[in-house]
Amino acid sequence: MVNIARWFPTLILIPYFIMLMCGLMLPSDGYHGLKSPKSLSFLTTCYLVFLYFFYKKRFTAYQYKLMGFTLISVSFLLIWLTIGTIYQFGDGWHAAFDQFKIFVITLVFTVVTLYIVSEGIVKGETVIKGVVYINLAYSIIKICGVTLQFLGMLKLVTLVEATGIRIMSMEITDGISRFQTSVDIITPFLIFFVLQSKKLNLGFGRLFRIFFISVSTLSIILSFSRFLMFVGFLSAFLYWLTLSLPRLTRGLALCALLMWGAVMMVGVDETSKIIARRFDSQGNYMSDQIREEQVQALMVEYDSHQILGKGLGSSAPNYLRDGEVTHSYEVQWVAFLMQFGVVGLLFVLVPVIFITCQFLTKPLTRVNIAFIVLFLMWLLSGFTNPYLISLTSGIVYSIFLLAADMLSTNRTPIPLKKT
Repeated sequence: MVNIARWFPTLILIPYFIMLMCGLMLPSDGYHGLKSPKSLSFLTTCYLVFLYFFYKKRFTAYQYKLMGFTLISVSFLLIWLTIGTIYQFGDGWHAAFDQFKIFVITLVFTVVTLYIVSEGIVKGETVIKGVVYINLAYSIIKICGVTLQFLGMLKLVTLVEATGIRIMSMEITDGISRFQTSVDIITPFLIFFVLQSKKLNLGFGRLFRIFFISVSTLSIILSFSRFLMFVGFLSAFLYWLTLSLPRLTRGLALCALLMWGAVMMVGVDETSKIIARRFDSQGNYMSDQIREEQVQALMVEYDSHQILGKGLGSSAPNYLRDGEVTHSYEVQWVAFLMQFGVVGLLFVLVPVIFITCQFLTKPLTRVNIAFIVLFLMWLLSGFTNPYLISLTSGIVYSIFLLAADMLSTNRTPIPLKKT
């Protein structure tokens, strides 16, 4: 006779880790249909967790809180889905439902992760390690692809665009072009998680940490994003601030040496050109100008719908940043203000504040403060990138919540004993 209690957790973990791989290795193509790998793995995981949920019958107080939070959040989203449908007619319904799905995926992935950890199906440390390994694999594939393109053996950009995947491209230097997708957003944040391996009990050895940081740094450079490069630097800087003075001094000296070596390898003149191209070029000016135009257009719509907003899926009709995903804007927080209004945005901020407060345990250590700063930097990404809600974003919120639990000094573990 099949032992359901024994095999059910394994059946859940298979699609769960496939879903992790999809969220960390498959960039967005703007298609959110049910037949996409992300949707299939997400729905399979949710279905199995749903069956397991009712098979267990008994729940902990923590799990009741998860259920309550999920029901309240979905109800909240349904209200703003209704508002979005009212303000939009015809095809506007599709945009409203599309954004509703993205919010639900972000929410449900986080809740499912916390639930299976609370059930002891998987450890929080295992989830974070899985995220790190999968992201490392993505970065290696990306670097190999760019290298093959540089050698003339592969037309990477043409291949990727043929699949419908959205990329940001720009010349870095002769023969090397920028390659950034939606899943690159998590890479610089994971640098800090890997550096804090001992605090999080991840068990990464010194050689692995060096390898991961080296690969991730190169991947971030190839992304050629000012925000990602800043977060990568911030992750290293925040880690150094948690070290003792002697280790801090050695770390800064090593960093300076590596930077000097990199400049010497590339050449001073070429390095100056690359820096100027990224921080002081016409392309940068146009990019910043586009964001300013988005803000102005979105604020015009907000002025007419200040209290409850225009609802999910709404956009500024005079300024569509994306012709296919019309509700998507790089200045995502401003878009949320327009879509949810003041009242709705306050509700949106509740889980964000909750995650931040999870790190405010006594005694408040430098590591906890560093995680808070890094999480706030993730939130600030919503002013430069439209990735605050997605499967990848759900993964980010989950690992921050898991890290907060691991760092708690007076640790009250995610309860395992059933009431």
